[in-house]
Parts: sequence; C-alpha cells; structure tokens
Amino acid sequence: MYEKKFLPLILLALSLMANAGTKELSPEMKELLGITPLPKDAQPIGTWMGACARSIEYSKAKNSYFMTNRCSDGSGGKDGDELIKFAKGELHAFKRKQGSNHGDFYVIEKDGRLGIYDKAGLIEQLPRHTKLWP
Repeated sequence: MYEKKFLPLILLALSLMANAGTKELSPEMKELLGITPLPKDAQPIGTWMGACARSIEYSKAKNSYFMTNRCSDGSGGKDGDELIKFAKGELHAFKRKQGSNHGDFYVIEKDGRLGIYDKAGLIEQLPRHTKLWP
C-alpha cells in the first residue's frame, strides 16, 4: 500500500540524482562561487586519487596555483579553485583564495600524500597518483 504511494517520489529522486552536475554553470555563477577557468599554461605539480583525481596545478602566466578535480566519468578539469600557497620547512600547504566556511586547507605531506584538513583537524589523506595528470 505505502510502496505504491512512494514509488513516484523515489523515481523522481533517482532521476534528479542521475542528472546532477550535467548542466554547466553560467559564467556569472562561476564568478560568484570563485571558480576560475584553468589557465592554458597550468602544469600539474601533483595528482592525488580520491573519488576523483585531484590535481594542484601551477600557472606561470598568472603566478597562481589551482586545484582541479577530474572524475572517471569525464567531468571536471576545465575549471579550478584558485589557491594561496604557504610553506614552512618542507611542508607546502594551500587554501582556497575565496576562503572556506570550514577553514579547509591542503597539505602535501612529507610522504607525498595530500592531507585535507579543516579547523578541527585531519579529514582525509589521499595517496599520490604515480603519474602527473594527464
């Protein structure tokens, strides 16, 4: 009895999930969210594997760093979050130029993994991909 009432709702939810992220954001929305087109000269300094490949790339022309996600379904890779780099000794850390509500930052650990942290501490560590992207 209840299954028949909820079936259309479940089908609608599945349809919306299947279409999530398939429409490209407008240039205005990208600007509002701080999403920057990846400069043509951007070169990866490292790629780490999580649910998607996460790269930190450097652009000489802009003298800036960017974080880009590329997923196995082909999504991502055209735009990135501009980063601010800071370092102490051998540790290199990055945070989003636009900021983050949670204070997220990224550290290239001594063993090569990418540590993802917030104000409370370590969130996860991603293993370094053996090859630079692509």
